[in-house]
Amino acid sequence: MISAAQITLIDEILACSTQKQLALYVVGGVVRDVLLGEKLEDRDIDIVVAGNAIPFGEACVERVGGVLKKYPDFLTCKIVGLRSGFEVDEIDLASVRTERYLRSGALPEVKLAQNIYEDLARRDFTINAMALPLEVLCGYARGSYSLLQLESEIIDSYEGKKDLEGKQVRVLHEKSFLDDPTRIFRAVRYSARLDAELEDQTASLMIAALKERALDAISEFRKLNELRKILQEPANLKALELIERFDLLNYWGSLNHDQISILKSRIAKLRCETDARTGWSQASHLLFVLGLESEFRKTYFKTLGYSKGQIIEWEKSLERIKRSSAGELSPVELMVQNACK
Repeated sequence: MISAAQITLIDEILACSTQKQLALYVVGGVVRDVLLGEKLEDRDIDIVVAGNAIPFGEACVERVGGVLKKYPDFLTCKIVGLRSGFEVDEIDLASVRTERYLRSGALPEVKLAQNIYEDLARRDFTINAMALPLEVLCGYARGSYSLLQLESEIIDSYEGKKDLEGKQVRVLHEKSFLDDPTRIFRAVRYSARLDAELEDQTASLMIAALKERALDAISEFRKLNELRKILQEPANLKALELIERFDLLNYWGSLNHDQISILKSRIAKLRCETDARTGWSQASHLLFVLGLESEFRKTYFKTLGYSKGQIIEWEKSLERIKRSSAGELSPVELMVQNACK
């Protein structure tokens, strides 16, 4: 569950919220993962403030130390360099917000929402549109709340818990994929990660958005970054199958079905030989890059902002995998080499 260090920090944040008379929530992934019984120790807990997060963040810094980084265009902030003893590097605070998309694929116009319900309405999928009071999460971590009591406190206007139990990925409204076409890629990721199906209408809306070429409005960086995230998913094999099913390959340069077929075969072999071993995600990504044509590999690295030094290290690693003996390889490189045999 939540670590002792996180609980100590949350206690300080909650004390500040009591003083300022502001409700605090966790929204989306944390709520979803608690319901799935996932561990939270190794993940950041982003906090949603029922008000403006920036002045609240300023007040929190007085209690927990650190420096406040402000992002007023998005009504968010981040506390970094917290006082020693919390063992937490940083904490993100976001205001309850509404979003309006002036055109497909554009960054949204953000305004302060009146309450958490308006904030949930802007979310991508029902499974990510659940909120839980922060003090309830903290109480659950301490053992003073049962899971049943926690579930009764969840704000779930869009029946995300029902969809989570039914393994359904469902958008909140019919313009969701047109407003933010990157949700197409996220639908693939969540479907694979949760071993879920796209709800029928959601699948139809996704296909319709693809027919309207909604993804053409997305920058190459955002497209390739979503691909990188997909490749780093533990369930990337299913994600790649969904990419083929919905014919998404043509949005990523020269990628073709033969390359993906080889990649899937190698990942399947990697999974059989290295299941649950550390470095698996890195190895999957390395397998993908290894199979790219030279020019597209250069585009991939450049677009995603890899430094010259990072690119050189990648190329050296790829060359070692092709030509070196097992004793000269890192554990991840050896995993990749074995998967290519």
